[in-house]
Amino acid sequence: MKKIIYNTIGGVSLSLGIVGAFLPLLPSTCFILLASWAFAKSSPTFHAWLYYKSPFAKSIQDWQQHRVIPSRVKWIAAASITVSYSITVLFVENAYVLFAVGMSLLSLLTYLFSKPGQVQQVTYQQIPELHQPIT
Repeated sequence: MKKIIYNTIGGVSLSLGIVGAFLPLLPSTCFILLASWAFAKSSPTFHAWLYYKSPFAKSIQDWQQHRVIPSRVKWIAAASITVSYSITVLFVENAYVLFAVGMSLLSLLTYLFSKPGQVQQVTYQQIPELHQPIT
């Protein structure tokens, strides 16, 4: 039964992620990562395809190995969040709701921009242990 639930979550998330890749206000990254997690628990075949062969493979690998969110994705997310909040301001009159939504979105933006934008390449000169003389 759990396998069916995880497969359903993975399938729906993957579908939303694919649609989100083409629609500017629907995020794709979070749905693809959710699909990867669900398939890891239910279907090794789908998870392996998503992790190694899919068009989203590099993003998934960067996130799972290094916790990297690409800079381009951060800026698209920031623009989408700004547009979404602007629409909320136009249609919601309750100041408490606006404050709560604004603080939630600000927290999300803070989290997004706290993550690195690219994988840091480590060179020989950056590893001090390698500079020690051999005794």
